[in-house]
Amino acid sequence: MSFLVVTTTLVWLLPIKICHAEYWNKPGVPGTGTCKWRWQVGFQGACGGTLIAPNWIISAAHCAKKKNMNTGKVGSDPGKVQNFKVKRWITHRKYKDPVGNAHNIALVEIDGAVKTNECVGFAMLPKTRVKAEKKTVVTGLAKSSTLQGATVTTWSNDNCKKADDGKNGQDG
Repeated sequence: MSFLVVTTTLVWLLPIKICHAEYWNKPGVPGTGTCKWRWQVGFQGACGGTLIAPNWIISAAHCAKKKNMNTGKVGSDPGKVQNFKVKRWITHRKYKDPVGNAHNIALVEIDGAVKTNECVGFAMLPKTRVKAEKKTVVTGLAKSSTLQGATVTTWSNDNCKKADDGKNGQDG
């Protein structure tokens, strides 16, 4: 049993039962097999995002030049694939401030609304602050455009700041 909660591409698993297609419109309901991460979308190239509403996605600000989006594509029946043009990117107002990929997050509006199905659905955003030391699953598209997932443990903001060690959001 699992619910999904997402911030950018972070996904937390919580209890839920999946029995019928009527659940497809509910956020956080995973699919099965190649459609497990139903909220994962792809932009042309190797950028991904998380579907949070029929026409809204959370993604990385560094992907903001991407003009096309598809969902329901990774390993699914071609009939489940939906393609859209990007209407606009709203990047974090402090993206690259002070340097590098600091504040690397954006909201993406697409020109149209996705239709949910067993391969397309919405992530569930957290209603409260995510606690440290919780197991979570992150998903995303690798440079090879292959959808991947990994289990990680969340950190406190203090631990993130210590680990950053003055990099200020720079890669590496």
